[in-house]
Amino acid sequence: MTDFFSYILEGIDEVPREERLFEIVRRHAGYKMRHRLIARANDRLIDPQFARMFLPEDTSRHFSGRMAGYRHTVQDLVRDYVDDDAPVSPKVVTLALLSQCDRMAYWYNPKGQMTPEQALEQVSILIRRMLGTAA
Repeated sequence: MTDFFSYILEGIDEVPREERLFEIVRRHAGYKMRHRLIARANDRLIDPQFARMFLPEDTSRHFSGRMAGYRHTVQDLVRDYVDDDAPVSPKVVTLALLSQCDRMAYWYNPKGQMTPEQALEQVSILIRRMLGTAA
């Protein structure tokens, strides 16, 4: 998890705000795609039900806190595109966006026809469309 957050967030404040969300998307999806086994294991660790059953309480709280902080960072950037009174709330858009990135660990096949760059471009287009920006 530390590697994941470091990869995504290191130096992100230096990226111009108008591109920051899309850089986070590129990094998040890219990490999940390139480190599929680790990403899947991390997904289990942050699942609240799994964490309660198999992790010490303080460790479970730690993971939950880090994920909540990350979600809030992304949601703050989503608000640049989605108003609080929009038909779909910034929170729901944020969760959908993060889910798209997370799913790269499951659907991307490095032996398939799509290159990593093509897969990242596909996800980027999807998310830009979701946010109502030009693809």
